[in-house]
Amino acid sequence: MLKRVSRRTRNYIILIILLMGLWLLLSGMYDLFHTSMGVISVTAVVWLNRKLLQKRFFPPHRKEPPRLRVIYLHYSYFPWLFWQIITSALHVARVILSPKNIDTSLLFFKTKLPTNTGKVILANSITITPGTLTIDLSDDEFLVHALTRQSAEGIRSGDFPSRSGKLYGLDPQGFISAMKVIQSADEI
Repeated sequence: MLKRVSRRTRNYIILIILLMGLWLLLSGMYDLFHTSMGVISVTAVVWLNRKLLQKRFFPPHRKEPPRLRVIYLHYSYFPWLFWQIITSALHVARVILSPKNIDTSLLFFKTKLPTNTGKVILANSITITPGTLTIDLSDDEFLVHALTRQSAEGIRSGDFPSRSGKLYGLDPQGFISAMKVIQSADEI
């Protein structure tokens, strides 16, 4: 009687079969020598990358991060972001026509967003809004450049991070910690 094959072993076998099929398709040689070289090569590649495959395709069981709420994204977040882009574009147009209103600043802040996807959504939302630019994102820390004080207000007030937190159904309070605003080069 055959023992049941573990899920991980079954996935390795499926991966070897798929890679072998790709080998045969790309090589176009179906004789014994080339097929045996393909089997050896594919098996060696899978064996040499087993630790990478275990982390990527067979991760250990862990608590799943909150899921992105797609309905909120489409029906609430996108319209809000679109409105922010429109109003910011009009504000930047006024600043361009009257450059004396330029008052740049850098904002350093930390967020408590649960996933990297949420952090990237926040960084991209800030960047596509005229007048602000996410310069750096590492772990939970953001560095944002703002053209004027009004451009920075959505970040200072916590509106952008809290809306990004709502994408995951999280409480919007306290998403920003350690906010530091630098108005001039002397403060760096």
